[in-house]
Formats: sequence, structure tokens, C-alpha cells
Amino acid sequence: MSFRATTWAIEVCEQNKVHLTGPEAATLYGLAWCHNHMTGQCNPGPETLAKRCKLGISTVRKALASLCRKLGIDRVSWGRSWAYRLPIPDHIRPAPAD
Repeated sequence: MSFRATTWAIEVCEQNKVHLTGPEAATLYGLAWCHNHMTGQCNPGPETLAKRCKLGISTVRKALASLCRKLGIDRVSWGRSWAYRLPIPDHIRPAPAD
């Protein structure tokens, strides 16, 4: 889980810069949950996101395609599946160390 990605997802949803449907918002939070803050990798499969977000797989696939268009999320080939690059702005910093 990435604090930085989760903060960005909350900012996107709460500031209403882009209108997101309920499934899109849930999928965005799911992506943020799966984002690795150390590597920047985010490569959950649609099945994983569907379970985490309590959505159907086809709904998650539609939401992912829409999020890529609306938010500029890059989808890149990663082996036999996909990885996602979240466009997290620089002003969102990692959580402070304890």
C-alpha cells in the first residue's frame, strides 16, 4: 500500500477535478492500495481489483479503461498482464518516517 498513491486518489476524488463514477472511484482506490511506494509498480490483475473493490471483473475493466483516459494513467505491458503508472504529482510526498 502506498500512502502517496492513496493521498493522490483521495485528492482526485474529493476535489472533483474529474467526475468519476462509483466504480471508477472504487477502482482508483484499489489501484492506490496495490501501488508499491518503493518501486512505483502497480500491477494488480482485474480479478484482484474486482475482489478488493467488490465489483465485477467487466466493471473493473471498464473502469480501468476510463481511468486511463480521464486521469492519464499509463497502462504498460508487464509480462502476460498489465502494469499501471499512476500520475502522482510531485507535491504529494511520501509519509514521514517514524
